[in-house]
Amino acid sequence: CEGQIDTIAERVTALGGTALGSVASIAASTQLKTFPANVCEAKLVLEHIAHNFAIVGEIARANVSEAEKYGDLATSDIYIGLARFADKNLWFVEAHLQK
Repeated sequence: CEGQIDTIAERVTALGGTALGSVASIAASTQLKTFPANVCEAKLVLEHIAHNFAIVGEIARANVSEAEKYGDLATSDIYIGLARFADKNLWFVEAHLQK
């Protein structure tokens, strides 16, 4: 996932934006659930991870559509890759939950 984060940050700056990467800025704007400190049961950990992979996939697909509105195929491609990554990992995590 770190590779995708770097790629997105590089794309943001290439388009003239500022890639905000501080913990505070990320925490203030994330839709992901914060991992609770008291969770240690495997099923609860997997459910938490699955939820966050699902959110990442949703956000990535929304950004594909947004980039395509502007004809920005390079950005769209980056988010297609992120959606594929999130969906694949969500599938793996959910497979463990079904056992």
